[in-house]
Amino acid sequence: MEDGAAIWRIARDSEVLDLNSSYSYLLWCRDFAATSAVARGEDGEPIAFVTGYIRPDRPETLVVWQVAVDQAHRGKGLAAT
Repeated sequence: MEDGAAIWRIARDSEVLDLNSSYSYLLWCRDFAATSAVARGEDGEPIAFVTGYIRPDRPETLVVWQVAVDQAHRGKGLAAT
C-alpha cells in the first residue's frame, strides 16, 4: 500500500488516464500487488506503474488496467517492453 499515493500522482499527472480516487490506488497496491508492477528511480521512488488483475472467471486472462510513466521519465522506454 505504500506506493498508492505515488501511483495516484503519476496517474493524475499523466493527463490521459481516467483518474480513480487516491484511496482506490491504495487498495490496488494491497489487493492486486501480485499482478501489478512499480518501476523505481535511483532514489527508490516510484516513476512508473502497470496495474492489472486476473479475471476470476478466466484465470488464464490478465487484464492490464492502467500503465503510466512519470512525466520526468518519459521517452526512455520504460513502458515500451
